[in-house]
Amino acid sequence: MQKKKLLIVDDDQNILSAVKSHFLEQGYLVEVTNNAMGISYLMQNYKPDLIILDIIMPGSFSGSAIAKTIRQHQKDVKIVFFSEPVGGDLEKISRISGSDDFVYKKHGISKLAETVNSLLES
Repeated sequence: MQKKKLLIVDDDQNILSAVKSHFLEQGYLVEVTNNAMGISYLMQNYKPDLIILDIIMPGSFSGSAIAKTIRQHQKDVKIVFFSEPVGGDLEKISRISGSDDFVYKKHGISKLAETVNSLLES
């Protein structure tokens, strides 16, 4: 069975490192980027099965905008928001942006892993 590919997008290096390590230990292939600029290249060349995406990103692209753009071009890739939005409802943002699910960062990596595993098994 081919290993599933994850792409993690977060501007926090500590989050990137922790989430990457966890999923590598679980047997996934993992790529990370800390900004929106590298996503297009990774989408075309790495072709992830699932993207773990922070909503609050520096620069002109929010995680919500990134998810909407991805949905326009690749409807089959799964998207999970892993975030703590300031002044917003993560469930509502997730639904509007076309993500498959969301996990609050405060619920931890184990909850994120549970969500990712469930989405990739369906």
